[in-house]
Amino acid sequence: MVRRAWADTDFLARLRSDPRAALAEELGVSLPARLEVMVVEERPDLLCIVIPVDLSGIDERDSRSVTGLAARKGPADGS
Repeated sequence: MVRRAWADTDFLARLRSDPRAALAEELGVSLPARLEVMVVEERPDLLCIVIPVDLSGIDERDSRSVTGLAARKGPADGS
């Protein structure tokens, strides 16, 4: 996703203006309404650290319900 945003200014603009739609389109999935999507761009004077959800001890099926994403299908995952 980051590489595409660096290489494709139109995609970067969509990420900035409507990150939810850009992500859904890129991954080829429908995102659950309860899932908020936020894009944060680093700057030379700002370092962003993202602490992900701790999925240790959660099986794959349950982790999908936590993240809200089902296994993706199609070009986004190479199938």
